[in-house]
Amino acid sequence: MNRFLKLVRGELVRLQKNKILPVSAIVSLLWIFVIVFSSAEEMLSLLPMLLVLDAGMLGIIYLAASFYLEKQEGSLKSLFVAPVSGTEILLAKIAASLITGLFSGALLVLAFHFVHKQDVNVLWLFISLVIIVFSHSLLGFAIILNCRDFAQMLGIYAAYALLFFLPTVLFLLEIIPGDWEAILLLSPTHSSLILARKAFMDAELAHVLGALVFLLALGAGLYFYVQKKFKAHAVQG
Repeated sequence: MNRFLKLVRGELVRLQKNKILPVSAIVSLLWIFVIVFSSAEEMLSLLPMLLVLDAGMLGIIYLAASFYLEKQEGSLKSLFVAPVSGTEILLAKIAASLITGLFSGALLVLAFHFVHKQDVNVLWLFISLVIIVFSHSLLGFAIILNCRDFAQMLGIYAAYALLFFLPTVLFLLEIIPGDWEAILLLSPTHSSLILARKAFMDAELAHVLGALVFLLALGAGLYFYVQKKFKAHAVQG
């Protein structure tokens, strides 16, 4: 356990060194400005999407930027000659993503609570953010491990956003009708939105359970896929 905690601490130090944490903090500050200058009614519908965007979609970009910078520096290779396993390194990276995602989410929710005096189901939101960050971290690794470099990864990420993020935006704008929501559960973004939204308002139980099962199954499946490919890809030049 002590060895794993050292790995996690090392990941957080590298995120700071590579300016990932400062960028994340600036983005969180921008979201806080949005919260402050929006009404409570607007934020009740917008904040769950901001949490998904910050913890999920942007989390993938942060993860990819950190991964490719480590490969470029050669620091990732050096980890594999240390007395730690590839699984421990992978889990440490996921844990670091969880810590940063939860911290950023906590800042947004605290700002929302103090500015708009609205109650939040904190326990459910914590569980939701853990699941959202876990599944999106592994989704990010699945994309990263099938790309040669950061530029190619951004191209695939853009395609992913068009396929899964855009439909959720269209749903929120009521361009896609509400009775299509069951189909949208097959989108990691939309399933994440349903989980996050449950912390702020009532939601249909069947949709919440469907989103929960889908994201857990997606995360578990991707974990075994990523675990097999992680070391071979990470030590490549």
